Amino acid sequence: MSAERDPRRIADGDSEWLANLYKFLSETGHLTDAEVTEILQAEGIDPDKLLVRGMTFIEKLRMQATYRTLAEAREKQKQVLEALRNVRQPSGSLADLKAQVQAKWAAWNTQGTPQMAFAFRNLDQLTEEDLRSLLADIERVERLSKPGEK
Repeated sequence: MSAERDPRRIADGDSEWLANLYKFLSETGHLTDAEVTEILQAEGIDPDKLLVRGMTFIEKLRMQATYRTLAEAREKQKQVLEALRNVRQPSGSLADLKAQVQAKWAAWNTQGTPQMAFAFRNLDQLTEEDLRSLLADIERVERLSKPGEK
């Protein structure tokens, strides 16, 4: 076995070792497991140790991917919470608030955005505080539906 095909070789770290192992296995793919074991043993390589190293390497990669996925999820959660925290309190008179709700409703209808329960409310019967709360909720939904925007 040449030095290039030697899966023990770790000149530039794990990635080169893995490349060498892959190359060796692809060149011996037509052989049985017993024949591959025999070749490795003839080259002074312990197949069991090679297997343990490969499994350790795979586990290391799996853990890195898991940590990366968790970090990305935490970052996304942080962005969503930040977007939800920074919702401005709607301002204006009662008539202004009703007009803002109606404008949002009209915009959502033209964009095909899923309609919220406010579509069924009678705006004339809502208090100013209810309208402010409704507009804040609408803004939260809009922020959640447009990730990355603030």
